[in-house]
Amino acid sequence: MAANGGSTPSQYRKAVELPLSMDRTKSVLVDVESIDIISAWEMNFNLANIQKAIHRLGKKQGVDDVYDYNKILFFTLREMLDKKHISLQEFWQKLDALGLGG
Repeated sequence: MAANGGSTPSQYRKAVELPLSMDRTKSVLVDVESIDIISAWEMNFNLANIQKAIHRLGKKQGVDDVYDYNKILFFTLREMLDKKHISLQEFWQKLDALGLGG
């Protein structure tokens, strides 16, 4: 459940079967939400947006998959810029090459 008391949309939630024993004969079904993964991995803003877009991909009604792919690309480039793997000029060049430069 979201921190404000509301529920998390289903595109950000997934039931995952987790093994309880080494031989995987016992397991538990856990309801995992994007926010759980983001918190557990202590993701920054860019990585959190990438994770949410991947988690939601193809599940949100009325949203084309291409929108989520573009969001993943945009925040990946932002992360590369923030980590100084690319320059600001390269960031904008790559966005323009992808048709995301606005």
